Amino acid sequence: MKFISLTIVICLWLSSYGQTNATKIYNAAHLKKGFYRNYEAFINNNPSDTTDFIVNSFVKSKTDSTVFGGDYMLVDSTKKVHHVWGFCDGTDVFVNYSESPFVKHFWKLLGLGPNAFFEIKQKEIFFIGGPLMKLATAAISAAIPAQFEFRRINTNGKFRSLDVLEMRDLLDGYPSLT
Repeated sequence: MKFISLTIVICLWLSSYGQTNATKIYNAAHLKKGFYRNYEAFINNNPSDTTDFIVNSFVKSKTDSTVFGGDYMLVDSTKKVHHVWGFCDGTDVFVNYSESPFVKHFWKLLGLGPNAFFEIKQKEIFFIGGPLMKLATAAISAAIPAQFEFRRINTNGKFRSLDVLEMRDLLDGYPSLT
């Protein structure tokens, strides 16, 4: 009798775990349009604000139309949205990530799994040496094309750089990419 009771409790626990996991964004049948104020709203596919908006997508270059980022414009300009962690247009998810607290950049998620990841565009300009040297190094470094780097969102909602081993693990299911 104890064995049967224990088996029932374990089955109920496992089924409840499966039900809560099924509500996660990476298991959702469709993405809900709206703004996420935090990681929990994102991971549960439960936008905190559903104010209507239009997405302005950013492409990699004139010759590469791959979307890597975007921004939003509210349909009703009298409304405001605050504390935007990310947003979804019903098809794609964009997250707010910037190394500067004064600038907002929204990057398109490339993978929605438990370890969601995205690509950022980085451009570094250096000022090294005396006054003339600073101008020269700034001009030279500004001429170098921007680089794309990967970042991931770990299970507690923090953004991290990806190293080669993590990339290999994330892309393991895609043999054509490894």
